[in-house]
Amino acid sequence: MNRYLLVILVLMIGGMIIMASQGRWLPFYGMLGGAIIVIMYSAYSNRRQYKRKRER
Repeated sequence: MNRYLLVILVLMIGGMIIMASQGRWLPFYGMLGGAIIVIMYSAYSNRRQYKRKRER
């Protein structure tokens, strides 16, 4: 996973913990959706990079 994406993911997880402890569920689900998007993008880019290396 890219270093920048990892930092963003850690900040989202920290924010999710804070929002869940305060009982604010709308921002929690927004951050959960963002974390899922970051994970999916990371998997997609790693798969694309692996295919490029394999073609060479």
